[in-house]
Amino acid sequence: MNIALVYGTASRPGRLWSVLEAFSAAVGQQVSNDNVVNLHEAPLDWADGRPLTELSAATQHAVDVVSTSDAVVLFSPVYRASMPGALKNFLDLVPVEALESKALGLVSMGATAHHYLAVDNEIRRIGSWFGAVALPTSLYLSGQSFENGELKEAALADVQSFADTTRAFTQHLENIVVRPRPLAAMSR
Repeated sequence: MNIALVYGTASRPGRLWSVLEAFSAAVGQQVSNDNVVNLHEAPLDWADGRPLTELSAATQHAVDVVSTSDAVVLFSPVYRASMPGALKNFLDLVPVEALESKALGLVSMGATAHHYLAVDNEIRRIGSWFGAVALPTSLYLSGQSFENGELKEAALADVQSFADTTRAFTQHLENIVVRPRPLAAMSR
């Protein structure tokens, strides 16, 4: 099983990156260029309507990581009551087929528990547009989930249970094709 992990912020890696690493270990994957899109390091093009073939090699590789995966998990901070623009730009670059009928998970992080649905609501709507199947739950962490920069034991247990859910959900969707296809009504 190949789960693509998208570090969805241009901010340098910190606590959220440590969650991505913990999740990757929990699903039994190495953090590598083959399964991680790091929007802090990836010099992606702007989604300006050009075909993917006209975009940079880095952008094409990032889209390919998602396209060739069995599932995708987005790691996003809450930024001004929303996801960061870097993540939205990346999703605007991804073709519909890349996420169609795939499990889509979300790990988000904000300053307090009050923001836990800010990114979740947006990702579910966007995922539906792609024909992706959002996991029934998401994982939300706050500053209280860490002590001295490290995940607390309870938060680490939540990362493990979310990883288990992601694997099980992805396996369940293995032979399921979501229909009608996204935007199918517009082509008729």
